[in-house]
Amino acid sequence: MKPKYQFLTAVEFNRAVKHLKASQSRISEKNLGLVRKALVEKIPVPELSQSNNCTPQLINRNINKVCLAFKDSLGLPEGWQSIRVELPNDEAEKVINLEKQLKAKLR
Repeated sequence: MKPKYQFLTAVEFNRAVKHLKASQSRISEKNLGLVRKALVEKIPVPELSQSNNCTPQLINRNINKVCLAFKDSLGLPEGWQSIRVELPNDEAEKVINLEKQLKAKLR
């Protein structure tokens, strides 16, 4: 079964944790480690919960906190979302230019 969250790179995860700590939200280091394994190392939550003697709900609740912190850390305008795609260089350049044009309209 496919997870309901987007995986993060190690850099993105660290950014989310930094943002989370700045907002004074509390997640133990142990639970952050479990969330990192789920989001960065892509280890399934049921496997993590079984091997660490905790509930999947606890891990998922903390995954949601980290994912929200990551989204908040991006500072996106209302109604925008961040996506990750792999494109050929020339097509990627078109998308980058479109983003710049749309952001310029916001100002």
